[in-house]
Amino acid sequence: MAGEEEGSLAVGLVESISKGESTKTGYVQIVEIKDVPGKGKHFVTISDSIHSIKCVLGSTKGNLVTEKQIIEGSVLELLNYAPFVFMGKQTAVLNHFTIAQQECVKIGDPTEIVVPAQETPSTAPNFGQPSKAPSFGGNMQSKPMTNSNIYPISSLTPYFSTNWKIKARVLDKSDVREWNNAKGTGKLFSFSLQDESGQIRVTCFNEDVDKWFNTIVENSVYILSKGRIKQDRYKGRVNNDYAMTVSRDTQIEMVQEDDNFAQRKFNFVKITDLENCAEKQSVDVIAVVKTLGELEEFQSRAGKDLKKKTLVVFDDSGVEVECTLWNRTAEKYGPENMAPGTVVVLPGCSVSYFNNRSLSANSVLLNETRIPEYQTMLTWSQSGQTIETKTISKRTYQAAEALTWEEAELQRKGWNPETKPDYKGCFFSIKGTVNHIPHDMERPPWYRSCPLSANRLTKVEESNGRWACTRTGEVFDEYLCRYVLRFELSDGTDTKIVNAFNDVAQELLGGQTAQSVEEIQQTGDEDRFSKCFTEHTFQTYEFIIRAKKDTYNDVETVKYACIRLNKLDYQKEAADLLTKLG
Repeated sequence: MAGEEEGSLAVGLVESISKGESTKTGYVQIVEIKDVPGKGKHFVTISDSIHSIKCVLGSTKGNLVTEKQIIEGSVLELLNYAPFVFMGKQTAVLNHFTIAQQECVKIGDPTEIVVPAQETPSTAPNFGQPSKAPSFGGNMQSKPMTNSNIYPISSLTPYFSTNWKIKARVLDKSDVREWNNAKGTGKLFSFSLQDESGQIRVTCFNEDVDKWFNTIVENSVYILSKGRIKQDRYKGRVNNDYAMTVSRDTQIEMVQEDDNFAQRKFNFVKITDLENCAEKQSVDVIAVVKTLGELEEFQSRAGKDLKKKTLVVFDDSGVEVECTLWNRTAEKYGPENMAPGTVVVLPGCSVSYFNNRSLSANSVLLNETRIPEYQTMLTWSQSGQTIETKTISKRTYQAAEALTWEEAELQRKGWNPETKPDYKGCFFSIKGTVNHIPHDMERPPWYRSCPLSANRLTKVEESNGRWACTRTGEVFDEYLCRYVLRFELSDGTDTKIVNAFNDVAQELLGGQTAQSVEEIQQTGDEDRFSKCFTEHTFQTYEFIIRAKKDTYNDVETVKYACIRLNKLDYQKEAADLLTKLG
């Protein structure tokens, strides 16, 4: 570039910055770099060959200076920057650029552009530089929460005065979490903010949790001031070296803003590429729902009450993965708003190596029609083509003992020989064939349940044309159907009646939901109704069985339930037979 003519830089770009505009992009040259020793901030003067202006490197770009990747003379292709007024002068934070040429002779003879004077705070901190160098923060007078003197997030550092304001959109919000350690007990929640320059994680503790938790709403825009900026020790979903803690002086006010302001920017990763991601890496995924499991409530080892659901999703790479939804998110979504075939955006998922690869998500976005990738995935999923997928979430179970029915009876499986009070049953596997699935139009193998995720196992009763939850009394216009299926399972040594509940029953019946079979039942077409069951008989699987003693009318017996079924690997079965024969 040294031999090129003046004008190869983006003439007019500096003038655009001086006017507070951010639409023009192009090539600029660094003519001066100044840093604040020990402060982690770098100031650069950039030129478009005619004019120059002093700017600030974004907080994630400082390593380019310390590692000498950019030096005085380097030419950058400036792609994104955030203009703001500092001490009465227009400047900008340089957030996104590429290094077009590391070393280059000075291009042109630029002069510092004259920026019209603006209202400025009366005092500002001094970092010890010559007076002409820009500095951040200042003892600004407290002002009403307005759009004036808004700072970009990427300009915030621990060395700011607290008298700044940012305007940003809430990307996500955590649940309230309690902590207990040697220093005492307390509670906290956090949320992520984004403006046009970057993101930052904000945390509230104790009384500030009560003050702000209900105020913060995902996807709303706020003006926030007087938070404490500190080094972020918990790298995760937010790409920023710094985080913010809310203090008693912090002010947060919701404001109306254009829908296009500071919308989340995604960097989608295909599911097939998750195997190349680091553990705990934060990724954005857009995919199609295959299944959504039941709400599970349990206690962690630390004694915390937790809730989760397992979501299985796939995309056009032909690969599926398990994703765990937690707490409020798990309660929020069910078949009524996340049915199979729904396109979902899972922002900021954490990659786990559990079960080979899986995801953990604290938020879900639906109907994101403004995102081009969403429209593409929706069109693909609705194309009508048969979609075969393979999974990268390989569950590892303790191997169940392989038995025949005859062996299970001889070993008295399920009889609780040690008379344990909390006996959960005995587990084993059987390779067998479904001989018969009883079904009756008058007594169908399902029940009507509450549509709310938290009460999905609870029956509903009809009440004046509506449906009342027998647990809470809440009344709904609709209900869910859940299978309680029985089938005959034979293995060559015996035949037993086995129970299968909703998810397993649905898999056994080829994916048909109880709701869809009820719709057929209500037409009165007995042949179609019967076919829903008969066409899935004489199928052979490996069945994982739970056997458990039960008492009915003072008669003790063992009941069998299928908790999982696996398709047979006939190649492996043949190899096993050859080994036994040889």
